[in-house]
Amino acid sequence: MSTNTGALAPDTIVTAVQLTAAFPALCSEIALSAATAERTRILGIEANAMPGHEKLVTAMKTDPTVTPDQAAGRIIAADKALRAGELRAIEDVETVTGGVKPAAVSGGHQPAPETANTVEGWKAEWSKSADLKAEFETAEQYAVFKEAETNGRVKILRRG
Repeated sequence: MSTNTGALAPDTIVTAVQLTAAFPALCSEIALSAATAERTRILGIEANAMPGHEKLVTAMKTDPTVTPDQAAGRIIAADKALRAGELRAIEDVETVTGGVKPAAVSGGHQPAPETANTVEGWKAEWSKSADLKAEFETAEQYAVFKEAETNGRVKILRRG
């Protein structure tokens, strides 16, 4: 503990300057302790930070009355409110678009109706379709492909 090194008696000290002059070591210890406590408080608030709440975290760090535990509660409450708003927006979109019918698919290769199920039928299908002729060089290739597809040895993956 520091002793009074100044000329003033302890009961006559009325300003921080006088206190520091009278008890410099004690004042340095108090300042260090306060700075450490404030640094710990700010790090505690930052440890509770969540993306999207940067302004709230900054405001709480500048308010010396906010503890890390209070900050955690406020951040969680703000995040719940944010998520509830996002959910309402999604529900609103679903409400608005729920009655919209899907658009008809246009362009692209449309598979031929599956009427043939024999080699001769597949070859006949190939001979009638410009799309199939562009994809398969011969009717035999198409028939081999269709037979493999029918037997489960080939699968067509479609983007959806």
